[in-house]
Amino acid sequence: MINGIAVSGDTATAFAITAGNSDGVFSIDNNGVLSIADDSTIDYETTTSYDLTIIASDATSADVKTITIDVNDVNDNTPTYTPGDADQAISVDEGYGTVTAIDTGSISDVDTSNTFGCTLGGADAADFACDVTGTTVTLTFAADPDYENPADADTDNEYVVTVLIDDGVGNDAAGATTFTITVD
Repeated sequence: MINGIAVSGDTATAFAITAGNSDGVFSIDNNGVLSIADDSTIDYETTTSYDLTIIASDATSADVKTITIDVNDVNDNTPTYTPGDADQAISVDEGYGTVTAIDTGSISDVDTSNTFGCTLGGADAADFACDVTGTTVTLTFAADPDYENPADADTDNEYVVTVLIDDGVGNDAAGATTFTITVD
């Protein structure tokens, strides 16, 4: 028996992949060793598994087996962040609070097992908090805004913050999203 395929007397002399390999990803040699011939087309987002039919034969008999090769997903795609507010120009009243979302956006990424993060930037980054739950991004004030005592960098009650989403390997392909929040 070689690689789980039995032929008479266990003397297989030829092996072939007869189905499931139309893209030529795999090869099998005359010893029954299966290997990857071309990994350029292996992509979890396209194909999650291959069902290969393999035949082992000798001069008088043959045996056919089907094996499944699973493809693991790797984090090879970047996330895309879509803010809830289309123009990212938002006005709120003073006393808005720290638990009410200023913006609720969403993340899309075709990889299956990501852990998303959020990095705040800009002159007023310290005035905000960003929370990522699953694929939802919530932007909130870190402290209750007060019109009479502005906390933004230039004290004009116009806060500018950037939101950059990452998936642990790469950042949002579009870069950071800039929000301008005016406190009335």
